[in-house]
Amino acid sequence: MFAAMCRAAWASLFRQRLRTTLTIAGIAIGVAAVVCTAALGAASAERVQSQIDNLGEDFLWIRPGSLIVNGAQTGWGSARTLTADDAAAIAATIPDIATCSPVAQGREQVVASGSNWNTRYQGVLPSYFAIRRRTAGAGVTFTDADVSAYARVVVLGSATASNLFQSANPIGRTVRMNGFPFLVIGVLAPRGADRSGLDRDDVAFVPYTTAYRNLDRREWVSDVMCAVTAPDRMSDAEDRASTLLRIRHGLPADGPDDFTIQKPLEVIEMRAQTSRTLALLLTAIGGVSLIVAGVGIMNIMLVSVAERSREIGVRLAIGARVRDIRWQFLLEAATLGLIGGLCGIAAGSIGARALSALFSWPTVVTADSVTIATASAVGAGLIFGYFPAHRASRLDPIEAIRDDT
Repeated sequence: MFAAMCRAAWASLFRQRLRTTLTIAGIAIGVAAVVCTAALGAASAERVQSQIDNLGEDFLWIRPGSLIVNGAQTGWGSARTLTADDAAAIAATIPDIATCSPVAQGREQVVASGSNWNTRYQGVLPSYFAIRRRTAGAGVTFTDADVSAYARVVVLGSATASNLFQSANPIGRTVRMNGFPFLVIGVLAPRGADRSGLDRDDVAFVPYTTAYRNLDRREWVSDVMCAVTAPDRMSDAEDRASTLLRIRHGLPADGPDDFTIQKPLEVIEMRAQTSRTLALLLTAIGGVSLIVAGVGIMNIMLVSVAERSREIGVRLAIGARVRDIRWQFLLEAATLGLIGGLCGIAAGSIGARALSALFSWPTVVTADSVTIATASAVGAGLIFGYFPAHRASRLDPIEAIRDDT
């Protein structure tokens, strides 16, 4: 019985090929939009998680404040208000902060035998590498003993190492910075560009004390990086660090801060929220497309009922049950939804790969999205096909035969 219904459903749809094709196309567009949206959403989630893994959930970034020059604000980071002593005081007095590293940053021409390269240098403490989750891809990073000894050692970013030494092994080689020799003890694992486009691999790290003695003798630092003991202590740590810095800098109670504290996790979460909002919008568009396609299914099924009233009347007259007629038309509607869903999944997968290639977005088509898209398409067919199916099953056999003559 079911096989016969399937054959009849397919034959009926095949007779009206143009209407069937247009209805399937409408469903396919809606399903493709859902699949593409789900793929982009999954890729966005993976990217956000990767950023969190790279930065850490327990990271505070303290920057100097802004200067006012001729009445104009020069922006955060332009003032010289933070010192290494600030970093030490924060780490020593705030229980919610596990460790801090001052960052003395500048640019320097790095000279190796036969080559040279202008790069950023950063004078830091060994804890910086753990705070920013930077690991050595080759060699090692420097230690607290190197800091205490003012050791002239350097850890290169992978881009800097490549530009200085090409394919040669830089470990154990000597480079010169500001005229002083530095021993290369490590090369960091690649990290790539940050969200502002800055190449995080084009850098050279030296002990903070060495930077102070051999590269510049400034008393202020560019940044202070702090690791919090736990992500849920982030707000308390930020408040206490702000209070401590205001006291240390002698700021009046009603005066503005001369520093800023940023939590990169908040920026990441904001971008994730934007991605979720966009995904929701695209999903809504896909949902509207499915509704429009469902209306198309209802339309084609109502036309089919009107055109096949004689067939329905004859079948009812010779003993077909009401539920058989209803199931016949529901099966046709579900078939439209299923075929449209499968076409939409194929189109959505191709579209996701095209977006990935065009914009370098690592899209991910998941089994869940395919299942949901297929169920939505078939569900649209059944929901919008029920009324025509019910109408067909309630036809009076005699009236149906007479109307078609």
